[in-house]
Amino acid sequence: MLKKQFFATALVAVALTVGGGATMANAAGGSMPSGCSLSPVAPSNNGSYIKYSGTGSCTNARVERFVVRLVHNYNNLPDVRVTWTDDYTSPWSGGQSNVCDGGGTEEYYTQAVFYQSASYGGDVWSDSANKTLTHC
Repeated sequence: MLKKQFFATALVAVALTVGGGATMANAAGGSMPSGCSLSPVAPSNNGSYIKYSGTGSCTNARVERFVVRLVHNYNNLPDVRVTWTDDYTSPWSGGQSNVCDGGGTEEYYTQAVFYQSASYGGDVWSDSANKTLTHC
């Protein structure tokens, strides 16, 4: 019995480690530069697929990269980034409409992110509302 408990504990630890790109909380982070906005769009179903998107704009701030992520919400465990898109050209937008995540019904949210160097205030992100989606 002890071996089974150890194995189950080790399996959970490995799963959490594999989700190393995980985000912890479903909240906005960083200080939004003056003249900038991030707009993540809550994910939705596109047939049996998941669709996610977001946009960003800035008038006077330096942004090195814009990323839109689809994030699997695991509530009290670390959330896991399912997929993402990058955009380096302003005005920024990103997303996909044909994402599969192994089937079933799960909760997701979209995260829009500005990557900036520390001298420009560091990374800034904004999360959409959570959506429960059924997908392929």
